[in-house]
Amino acid sequence: GGFSTESQRLRAQVNGNNATEIQGGTSVMTLTAPPGVGFAAIRVWSDEVQCLFDGLFQYDPPYVSQVMPSTIIFGDGSNEITIVGKNFGRITDGATAKVSASDGDSACAIT
Repeated sequence: GGFSTESQRLRAQVNGNNATEIQGGTSVMTLTAPPGVGFAAIRVWSDEVQCLFDGLFQYDPPYVSQVMPSTIIFGDGSNEITIVGKNFGRITDGATAKVSASDGDSACAIT
């Protein structure tokens, strides 16, 4: 039993998108999941036998650990900020960030 070690006989999808770098053994399977958010359904085919694992996997949410600088004075040319953290996604996969700011009295819209 277990997962086939022949990669052409072992396939997997996460939320309907193909996983890559799939490796299988007698009781363990590893793969690289495509980008995503929240809970995910994993579908595995081994020797054309299909298994569905729904809600057993969850992507970690984005986490911001630091914003530099912490204060910007708009209009002085220093409008660039650096956001440090993890799980932001890849720009090549369409990841974006939205930043909101305040002038101390009211919110400023920034995208």
